[in-house]
This record gives sequence, structure tokens and C-alpha cells, in this order.
Amino acid sequence: MNKLRNKISSSTEKAARVLAKTGLSPNAVTALSLVAAFTGPLVAGLWKSGVLVAIVVLVSGIMDFLDGALARATGKTSARGGFLDSFADRASEALFAVSFLLLGFDPVLVTAFLAMSFLVSYIRARAESLGVKVEGVGIMERAERPIALIAVAALADFNRGIATLIYVAAAALVALTVVERFVYVWKHLSKEG
Repeated sequence: MNKLRNKISSSTEKAARVLAKTGLSPNAVTALSLVAAFTGPLVAGLWKSGVLVAIVVLVSGIMDFLDGALARATGKTSARGGFLDSFADRASEALFAVSFLLLGFDPVLVTAFLAMSFLVSYIRARAESLGVKVEGVGIMERAERPIALIAVAALADFNRGIATLIYVAAAALVALTVVERFVYVWKHLSKEG
């Protein structure tokens, strides 16, 4: 996954340099990511189309990748921008969950995936406030979760059974990431007494 991340990161940096020429601010790109996520429940509710929801998650995810890269490319990184980005990430995940509920996925499965996703992010935020870096710990970090949701949504219109199995597997991997991160932080903090 790290090799893929590095390739994606390189492409993202190039795209950010192009985007910088448009004059859009990183916060504006973050806001666009959130606006895209808001269309998910609308698309799911009106057309019941998993493919359209997959496109929404993809567009929102691309914007989410680009905002940080744009901030670095333009020298506009800030605590305020980081806070907005984190808020938009959690709000987007909640909106995606609503979209999957409207597509008819099992509410327990959708809730489990969302709850575990929030815990992954919470552990990172809390650990970093304690001085422990957890980036790279766990298989289903922020970047991997939308990819799983895109696959599930895209397959939902064609084979609900396979889509559900992928959703279950993704939820299990997110739960495993929670455990991995918890253990990692717990061990790290135990060294400090």
C-alpha cells in the first residue's frame, strides 16, 4: 500500500500545482469536497443508484486529497485549514453512511463501518495530541476507506450480495485498524510510564 500511496501522492502533488494556478484556496477545495459529499444522500434517495453514489464518493475523495496538497504547494498550511479538513472528513463519512442507508444496505453494517471509521480517526487525533504519531498504522486509514466505499457502491447495482460481502470485509478491516492503532498507542504510552 505504501508504494501505491507514494505514486498517488506524486500525482496529487502535480495536480495541486495545476490547481494552484486557478486561484482556489485549500479551504475552498475542502468546502467543495463537503458539497460533493452532500450530494450523496440526494443521489441515493432520488435515483437509488450505487454507481452515482460511487462517483460522488470518488469526486469528494479527490477533492479531499487535493486540499492538503494544494495547501502545501501554495504554502497555505494552517491549523485552521487542518481543523476544517478534519471536520469535512468526518461530515463526509457521515453523509456517505446516509447514502448507503438510502441505497438499502443493512443499518447495522453501515453503522458499524461508520463507528469504526470514526474511532480510527479519533485514535489518531487523540494520540497526536499526546505526541504519538500513528500515520501508517493500520490497513484501513483515511485514504483506503473511500476506495472500499466506491467499490461497494459501484457493485451495489449489479450484485448486492458481493457488494455486501465487500462492505462486511471492509468493516472488519476498519475494526482491525482500530485494534492495531489502540495497541500501538497503548504500548507507546506505556514506555512513558
